[in-house]
Amino acid sequence: MRNLLLVFLVLIVVITVASLLGGSAVWQMLAGSSTLDIDGRALIVRPSAVEETADAHAASSGSRPYWSHYGGDAGGKRFSPASQITSENVTTLAVAWRYQTGDLRSKAKAMQESAFEGTPVLVEDSLVFCTPFNEVIALDPGSGREKWRFDAAIDLDQRPANMYVCRGVSYWQDGPDARLETCGTRIFMGTNDARLIALDARTGQRCENFGDNGQVVITPEIPLRWPGEFQITSPPVISGDVVVVGSAISDNLRVAAPSGVVRAFDARTGRPRWQFDPMSRPVGARAPSSAADEENLRAGHANVWAPMSVDEERDLIFLPTSSPSPDFYGGLRPGENGYANSVVALKGATGKVVWHFQTVHHDVWDYDLP
Repeated sequence: MRNLLLVFLVLIVVITVASLLGGSAVWQMLAGSSTLDIDGRALIVRPSAVEETADAHAASSGSRPYWSHYGGDAGGKRFSPASQITSENVTTLAVAWRYQTGDLRSKAKAMQESAFEGTPVLVEDSLVFCTPFNEVIALDPGSGREKWRFDAAIDLDQRPANMYVCRGVSYWQDGPDARLETCGTRIFMGTNDARLIALDARTGQRCENFGDNGQVVITPEIPLRWPGEFQITSPPVISGDVVVVGSAISDNLRVAAPSGVVRAFDARTGRPRWQFDPMSRPVGARAPSSAADEENLRAGHANVWAPMSVDEERDLIFLPTSSPSPDFYGGLRPGENGYANSVVALKGATGKVVWHFQTVHHDVWDYDLP
């Protein structure tokens, strides 16, 4: 008995040490490192030399802002034409400057409920980003000097379901000659307390002619259980003069939850242009088999919490939708659940569905498409 106890204790120590080393160490010990071998090579796909030259020329000539979107360009290509940093000299790079938002001092109690996931954009000769608490900051990209700062003054007692998060902001220019006009170029941001805010991209001041003094308050179609159940955490996307936002909604709280409606607004005035509900039934989809099934179709979500992308030439907006409510049980939402767990392409001007592809039918495992 004593020997068995000793073996048991040794096994616990081995597993504990392995877990501290990382999950892969467990498999190496139990099954051998050969089980982790990967034989193959990933292909590097990048633009052609002609495309790179065109991109670099456009960026340097000022014909378009450089890295003016969350993903580099509207389509999220994340390709940089920068050529001064190479694989040969990257190891010699040194820190040029650092910037601190001050959140550790001013929002110490809320920090444990936050995640800094912001990606800056480079527009109007400034690096512009947002903090998890929806403060927009513009920095001089060469020195790190703060040029302007805007505080959306969100409520820090809202208990956000998906933490305090702001992944980025979006930039819009109202025509080629609008840069010198007030709010001729704008920064758009969605907030944790479900507002869409428009700022002058050069000064950080509110665009007073957008919505109500520079903001539109977004109200879900059903009452919230508490303020933090519904948020906007990813940057809006813009197609033409339409600015579009998704939402982040608490998972697993209830079946009859807020639906993940995607909303579009006029970029100049803030007036609603269209909205799309991913829990609506696709055209041509099979109808519920009974009146009881129709009555039970009361689930929500399928929201777009992650960044969207845009094909500007075709005026298409691509939505990565998530799972319906709730996870792990689908008895009250029969069928394939519409456009949930799908890539949905909408016409930017109208919100009309152009095509969609569903990866998981009737998802019960929270397989969101970020």
